[in-house]
Amino acid sequence: MIECLRVDVQQWLSRSLKAYYPIIFTDAFHVRVRRKRSVENEAFYVVLGVKEDKSREVLGIFNRPSESVTGWRDMFMSLEHRGVMSIGLLVADGIKHLEDSLTEVFSGTPLQKCVTHLKRNMLARVRHGGKGVMAEDLRDVFRTGDPHYTTEQGWEAWQAFGGKWREVYRGIKSLGNDPFYTGITSSI
Repeated sequence: MIECLRVDVQQWLSRSLKAYYPIIFTDAFHVRVRRKRSVENEAFYVVLGVKEDKSREVLGIFNRPSESVTGWRDMFMSLEHRGVMSIGLLVADGIKHLEDSLTEVFSGTPLQKCVTHLKRNMLARVRHGGKGVMAEDLRDVFRTGDPHYTTEQGWEAWQAFGGKWREVYRGIKSLGNDPFYTGITSSI
């Protein structure tokens, strides 16, 4: 029974993929894994693709000992080997060297920090008492469920957000120049 499942999982992990995905989301999470007599944290890279019809597909789950430039490159090369030729936008948490691996395999693919990580990073720069107000302001900027919310409205909301909070928290001032944050208008 276990061997049958291993065969099914391996077939799923090696199946052919579409040549183009408008958006791919990827992140790694760490899980404690037993190997022989020791238990250690290992990285599992999870890749979700958004197809042109806007449906979603899990493209793969890749296990590596740690999250690294080599692991990201291997993951991108696996996607390429399975048929992916082009990615419209990669959304990730902005870990170091991810962009280098992406450029090496899928040259020209823009990288954007995901909204969840952006919000976490913003809220981490604020005193406890201001977190609720800032979280509400961020919800006004990122109305992801509103089909009538335009890119222009999102950019205006982002500018208003920056105008309000940059004066209070200097650490937020530099975010307007961060390439992960200046690309936010493409997916609002």
